Amino acid sequence: MLLALLLWATAADPAVERLIDSAYAASSEFASATLLRILENGWVRDRKRAIQLAETAFDLASAAKRQVSCGVCAERPREVALLLEANACSLQLDRVSLQQRAVKILARLDSVRSLEFADRLPPPEQRQPRCVSGTPEGIIRLDDPPKEPPTSDLKRRWTTLMFGTSGRMLPEEQRRGNEWKDQFDQLLRDAESLELPDGLSPAEQLDARANLLGLLWWAAPSGPEQDRMLVRFLETARRSKLEREDPVLWFSEVKSVLDSVLSAEPSRRDAAFAALENSGSIVLSLYARLEKASASR
Repeated sequence: MLLALLLWATAADPAVERLIDSAYAASSEFASATLLRILENGWVRDRKRAIQLAETAFDLASAAKRQVSCGVCAERPREVALLLEANACSLQLDRVSLQQRAVKILARLDSVRSLEFADRLPPPEQRQPRCVSGTPEGIIRLDDPPKEPPTSDLKRRWTTLMFGTSGRMLPEEQRRGNEWKDQFDQLLRDAESLELPDGLSPAEQLDARANLLGLLWWAAPSGPEQDRMLVRFLETARRSKLEREDPVLWFSEVKSVLDSVLSAEPSRRDAAFAALENSGSIVLSLYARLEKASASR
């Protein structure tokens, strides 16, 4: 009986092992973060296996594009890009943050090994968060005239679509009518084909489109129509070159939309995760599988 209990305690969970295997297909920072979360959740019972995975996560983090975390230093930065960068930094998918998590896990499993890996961390002066701030021209002044964003006209049309002329939100029954759906589909096509200014960074362009499609998600009748809108958003996000240039910043923008969707419609979680798994993105598929595993345990 005792032997059976010991074998059960150390047996590998096939679902967890499949998740671990799939993590290695992602870029270094996402692979490292996935292994660390699995370990922090206590999903690996075998101590030696857990130590090996923590060490692997530490080594993977060495190849992360971002070396340290960051924060916005300017009190009121003008550039949307700066705020997007701050959101990306909050995910702590940088080398130092990931390696420090790995060392913390090792300290719980093997104090000697944790000290060895702690010695491999960058020197303290290289671990300081970098400062993200605007230039003097990038700080909002009280006398600055507001500038109309390129999406203003479409947002006004969205307001009319949602509230009509009465100022009250149209009932869902009306939003399921053919006339309303024709107007909605036209607005969706216009939003997806909108030409944005060349001066916007890829992150700002994705953010502008995400905001528009997020509004349309809110407008769509609940259920399959909202699921369709999420798929359209993911297709738009996959077309952004930001996914290749800065995958952490790209994931941060996509995740902000997902967080809003899942918090507003918890009943659509399964459909949302299915959309992520079928999106063609290794990172989004891995994220969905990790979230589903967390919810089921």
